Amino acid sequence: MCGFVVSLGEVNREQVKNATNEIRYRGPDDTNYFFDSEKKIFVGHNRLSIMDPKYGKQPIVSQDKQIIVAYNGEMYNQFELRKELENNQIVFESKSSDTEVVLKGYKFWGEKLFEKIDGQFAIVIIDLTKHILLISRDKFGEKPVFYYVDNNKIIIGSELKIFKHFKNVNIKINPISIKKYVKGSFFHTPPIFLISCSS
Repeated sequence: MCGFVVSLGEVNREQVKNATNEIRYRGPDDTNYFFDSEKKIFVGHNRLSIMDPKYGKQPIVSQDKQIIVAYNGEMYNQFELRKELENNQIVFESKSSDTEVVLKGYKFWGEKLFEKIDGQFAIVIIDLTKHILLISRDKFGEKPVFYYVDNNKIIIGSELKIFKHFKNVNIKINPISIKKYVKGSFFHTPPIFLISCSS
């Protein structure tokens, strides 16, 4: 179990640090941040180190700093995907970091990566080359992910309680969603949610 907080827009690093600390118990082994004040991107991650403690630190950022990944989960077929990528001349720094497989798999396959992953996961990818923010989870929703969007900011996290650390976040109960949950015992959401961001 890990936990992340991802935000773009009118927030600050202190809010993200406080929100990340709120869910520290989700990942007691390591806490790291990625802050880009100029682009208004703030990411915090608490890690439970199971796979590759040395190279599995998060958030993970591509060498050109154009792709940022926050990930919670386990990829059951990471070694098959890793081998497929290596056969296409993709070079890995790690031996067993499934987060690096997410990053390099996304760079190679794009959104088709999520059709290939077998596992339980919640993933946020910020792609500055395409000006998009991508949120994905496994089809059964085993790993939680919550998001808030308004005209000034986007906030994503592993638990609802993170939102109390951000100013002017207006969270309300949606009666239609509650009705659907009572009727079907689950919330229907798409496995991939894409947000277009301005440059």
